[in-house]
Amino acid sequence: MPEKIAIISDVHSNLHALEAVLKDIRQKDCKTILFAGDVVGYGAFPNECCEKLQEVCKIIIQGNHDANLDFKRLDWFNPDAQEALRWTEARLTRPLKSWLLGLPKEWQGEITGRKIYMTHGSPDDPLYAYVMPNTDPKLFGRWLNEKRANVLIMGHTHIPFVRKLTQGLIINAGSVGQPRDGDPRACWIELDLEKLDAQIHRVGYAVERAAEEIQKQGLPKFLAERLFEGI
Repeated sequence: MPEKIAIISDVHSNLHALEAVLKDIRQKDCKTILFAGDVVGYGAFPNECCEKLQEVCKIIIQGNHDANLDFKRLDWFNPDAQEALRWTEARLTRPLKSWLLGLPKEWQGEITGRKIYMTHGSPDDPLYAYVMPNTDPKLFGRWLNEKRANVLIMGHTHIPFVRKLTQGLIINAGSVGQPRDGDPRACWIELDLEKLDAQIHRVGYAVERAAEEIQKQGLPKFLAERLFEGI
């Protein structure tokens, strides 16, 4: 039986969402998990999410929040995100902070004969580019050709999509911990490498508990409120 791959991204310290997604992944018998960046930021459980992802993921790359735990580009972030990053940095264990800062910004490899390229933003700007569903397909084609990949995986936008081109497959994994497409359910992608196709899955989770923990920790109120709306 061909191997099924689970792709997740943008957990953002939302342990309740992560646990729900991992349960769904297990139920659908996906043995390999790839993570497209942003373990931390926004949510209330940075250490727990780091440890869980280390335990279950085959590949983990860095997102822009993970990369800025040293505050080098803190001015890039909005005030709520800045406050959450400062809070996160103060609570992460030293080994986990070092691990996050040392993660690679991209990964390229082969699984069951298919060549995969994964980055958080885009191949042109691995940490900060926003690649949306309406991006020019010619750009997708260029990236697939340049990376000599059958599958290109991204995150960062918190808006999932799948595009099939003659050159290969484009995937944005959306967000486990803070969806922004109007659907508050956690998101993950199931990749079928034999058919070279992918399916978006949505998973309900205890949003109320995640939001309550954010507020309990004194993080910005909007970071809790937005979870209910998927914005």
